[in-house]
Amino acid sequence: ELMDPDPSSQDAQGINLHGVSTLDLPPGLERDYRFSIYSYHETSALVRVSFTSQQTGEFMVVEVELEFYAPQSLATIKMEAACRQQVRHKI
Repeated sequence: ELMDPDPSSQDAQGINLHGVSTLDLPPGLERDYRFSIYSYHETSALVRVSFTSQQTGEFMVVEVELEFYAPQSLATIKMEAACRQQVRHKI
């Protein structure tokens, strides 16, 4: 759940958060919970992840602070071709 910026704000429109909504975990075991978050502009965000046991009602809340920076260019791909010819470059 995106906490900051407010999910209805203009700043939050460029942030996409993806994660599974349920996670089955037997008692006594540990498992990593992975989620993906993408931002299309430089910003910071606060994400809250809640884990609740459906059997006992116990819960745990984890807040994650994230900073997004502008990407750096890795290289420039020069593409030249004669008229009506295809140009390809493997990435």
